[in-house]
Amino acid sequence: MSASSNELGTAKKRILVFCDYFLPSRKGGGGTWTVVNLIDRFCDRYDFFVVTRNHESRTDLAPFKSVDSNAWNTIGNARVYYLSSDRITVGTIEKLTNEISPDGIFLNSVFSKPAVTFLRFRKSLHFTNVPVILAPCGELSQGALSIKRWKKRAFLTFAKAFGLYSGINWKATTSYESEEIRRIFRNSLPHVAADLPPRAILPDFLPSHKPPKEPGAVKLIYYSRIDQKKNLLFLLDILSRVKPGQNVKLTIAGPVDNESYWNKCREKIARLETSISINIVGPVSNDEGLKLLAANHFFILPTLGENFGYVILEALAAGCPMLTTDRTIWNDIVRRNAGWSIPLSDTTRWIETIDRCIDMDQANYLSMSKNARNKAIDWLHASDLEDATEKILTEVIGV
Repeated sequence: MSASSNELGTAKKRILVFCDYFLPSRKGGGGTWTVVNLIDRFCDRYDFFVVTRNHESRTDLAPFKSVDSNAWNTIGNARVYYLSSDRITVGTIEKLTNEISPDGIFLNSVFSKPAVTFLRFRKSLHFTNVPVILAPCGELSQGALSIKRWKKRAFLTFAKAFGLYSGINWKATTSYESEEIRRIFRNSLPHVAADLPPRAILPDFLPSHKPPKEPGAVKLIYYSRIDQKKNLLFLLDILSRVKPGQNVKLTIAGPVDNESYWNKCREKIARLETSISINIVGPVSNDEGLKLLAANHFFILPTLGENFGYVILEALAAGCPMLTTDRTIWNDIVRRNAGWSIPLSDTTRWIETIDRCIDMDQANYLSMSKNARNKAIDWLHASDLEDATEKILTEVIGV
């Protein structure tokens, strides 16, 4: 389905988005939801066109069957063009960009091939009259850059020398991420706006949806991609060192992004005590993931770093107190008694905290679960979240 000029005729300004993955992907991670929620919140003010890959993830390359590849599709409030891998070329990007004639560009990654291919087109053909917003989505954090560090360092060195990112508008999620961007792109002055959450998460949630909590038994859930950045292997190592003989069930949900890393995790799982049971679910839809979160006591994510972390917000909304690192924006969960934020270097505290989760009784658990849910509701209802993004769009693209 092509997008004709008559179809595109509208008084609203047009934003063309380049991202690695988009719906119906179940494995694309938080970056997918950054774009989904942006469109949901602002489709009444802008027309959105998305150019993305036609498959689930880096490890699942089978083309989607529910959409047309290399053609425009109407998905919710956006028009989406799903590129096959052989069509992610400067020529294709030039054709699509000229076809849409956008008023602004939104790039949802520093390293994704669709985004980088657009930047190559922009640089080589001097396509600099249309403003560009780039959201790194945590890719420039020290934790993220430590993975495949030499490959990423070489690319960034080339990109800066070639001026690939010259004249773009950086969008950081937090002031901390702004500093991460400026550490690498020293002349940049990033705009700051938190990633937009959905309008509601589990609106019908009740405390009775949580499983009963008895001392000596606990249901934990890890719900994220399986790769080095999310750090599942660290969690499995911690579980191997908790008090012996405890009734611990860990659900592992999410796609495998790194097979060699997953093999190391499986080897660790095989050596765990029999009292620690592991339920491996694999990739799930968003609705299925929310049901899993609600069915478990605590959410655990020993991440190397998150610029936002949609799954963290979802876990809190599902009444899951959280155990994570100090490398997220959610450190106030400690003050609100909704979880723990612990440095990865303090393995003793990680072990002690999981032991505390195991020993917790129903009354204390329900109190923490209520606090977690309230934290999510407060975030979802914060009036300034949408205002900050609107300000960026207005300043850079106009209305």
